[in-house]
Amino acid sequence: MYHLFCECRTRKLIFSFASFIKQSEQLVNIVGLTSQQPLDIELEVRQLREERRRIQNGLGHVLAILSQIVNIVVPAKTEFPLRSEEHIAVLNTKIEESPLKYATMFRRMLCPDGILKNLERIFHKDVLMGRNYAGTAKIKAFNKYRHLNNAMFKALKTDNYSFEDYKKAVREAFFKFKNRNYKALARARQLEILENNK
Repeated sequence: MYHLFCECRTRKLIFSFASFIKQSEQLVNIVGLTSQQPLDIELEVRQLREERRRIQNGLGHVLAILSQIVNIVVPAKTEFPLRSEEHIAVLNTKIEESPLKYATMFRRMLCPDGILKNLERIFHKDVLMGRNYAGTAKIKAFNKYRHLNNAMFKALKTDNYSFEDYKKAVREAFFKFKNRNYKALARARQLEILENNK
């Protein structure tokens, strides 16, 4: 969808520049034919042609920038949610190479509801259950993935949002996810016990 939007904007921009160039050429031709003061008109024609060349050069720069925007490659959806330690390590390395691409992708995955509700979009539940932010003797640390944390922080960053706020939100997201999961497991066990007692 984003690529179609960029393509449409690019085509509109090209069309508007092309129509401007065509109009300036027509104006140059009309002015050149009806002139009674050839020296002033020739000077204006040269200025218009120079302006046209400048616009055409600017159009090339605009098109180059737009093509870079359109060519941002979003990783395959099968990459998420991350299911193992190896997948997280590989993603952390990829983020180191192009952090802006992943920050943009995380923004789409986490916003507007934030990290509390959408952490499962990035990490599989088994991965989330086996870690917390700082880690302990038995639980793996999430904060060791510096590039991943920085990209997620940039995705959520607003004017007054600090990295400490981000850490607090991640800790809370892990806590709430585990709490929901434990409650669901307890309910499932209770239902199983009720079914067995019938």
